[in-house]
Amino acid sequence: MNKWIISAVGMDQPGIVAALTQAFFELDCNLEDTSMTQLEDHFAVLIILDGPANLDKAALQEKLGPVSETFNLQLAVHPIVTHAEQANPTGIPWSMSVSGSDHLGIIYHVTQYLAGAKVNITHLSSKRMTKPNGEPLFLMALEVELPKTVASDTFHQELQALAKRQQLEIHAEPLEVYTL
Repeated sequence: MNKWIISAVGMDQPGIVAALTQAFFELDCNLEDTSMTQLEDHFAVLIILDGPANLDKAALQEKLGPVSETFNLQLAVHPIVTHAEQANPTGIPWSMSVSGSDHLGIIYHVTQYLAGAKVNITHLSSKRMTKPNGEPLFLMALEVELPKTVASDTFHQELQALAKRQQLEIHAEPLEVYTL
């Protein structure tokens, strides 16, 4: 395996994903894990790819150079070593949503609780919006792995206590995982 992690950030515009993936395709790289999202008026990309054994950093950067210039992207390329056992869940997958009036520290308090409970965050996205009355609204979605040693009833009770302290709505439930 010849694995790489690619990160790119720039102003959002059509064609970024197409140009990046074309470059990877032309280098015979397989995209294994991706996260791409619009953050306000910027677009952020994280990609783990597996390339041919002879692919080196210089060749990858050379191929991505024109894409970076065309879209004015801040681009980084790093070789990585992954461990297959880390890719497999070690706990029970759960989905969480958090909402409420926006105030300082929401992400901090929620993730601090999760870290203390040894709950692994596998995905987190958040957005600040405005209600029709002008009040700021905070929304967050998470996917987490609940350790098998943590009882779901306890997890729910502690989340509801946190929600009350932070004046939030927090919902959590086991995530259905489909096996092909």
